[in-house]
Amino acid sequence: MTTGDWELSGVVMVRSDLTRAKVAAVLAQKAAAETEVRARRDGTRSDIAAETAAERAVQRVAKRLRGRLGEGPLAWSDARKAVAGRDREHFEEAIDCIVRSGAAAVEDTSRGKQIVLAKGGHNRGHVHPNIDKSREIEEK
Repeated sequence: MTTGDWELSGVVMVRSDLTRAKVAAVLAQKAAAETEVRARRDGTRSDIAAETAAERAVQRVAKRLRGRLGEGPLAWSDARKAVAGRDREHFEEAIDCIVRSGAAAVEDTSRGKQIVLAKGGHNRGHVHPNIDKSREIEEK
């Protein structure tokens, strides 16, 4: 091997290193983009699962309260205590759903709020959290 051969091999090696670095950068960029797509898809899936879980919790609370309303009016604090701790954050939304469905009403008394079975209301059936949306669709 001559000095020229060694110089040529050095040039080839530099070119090879540059090519390898460019390919590695493109592959890393592609992997990052795929990771982002997966993360967004997983985030969307998580959002839908959380929304579904919240809707089910509201339904659980509404069902529990409707059952208790069959026994008579419920003081606000007693109604709240009737709800499992894991579901208490959904208490007011469940009350809103029951009231919007016409099954119950909230009354102010000298001792605070109470929830009562509405005249002609019922304490069974499904009360969807988006009851207003359902009524809008029915009206159209």
